[in-house]
Amino acid sequence: RYKKCVTLNGEPAFAEWRNATRDGELTMLAGKRFLVAVKGNQLPGPGTLQETARAIDFGKLAALK
Repeated sequence: RYKKCVTLNGEPAFAEWRNATRDGELTMLAGKRFLVAVKGNQLPGPGTLQETARAIDFGKLAALK
């Protein structure tokens, strides 16, 4: 199990992963306005959460008015 601060797509993020249950959460701040959470259960590894988060277009999200 771990909890740590990371940078994803140039934005601050917080990652949490539990080996025993193979689930985790990745929470990011997008455009200094939106909090985005990616959660998963029974995943192959923590990289799956990061891959999913990288697929989000944070530029479009930050541009929302």
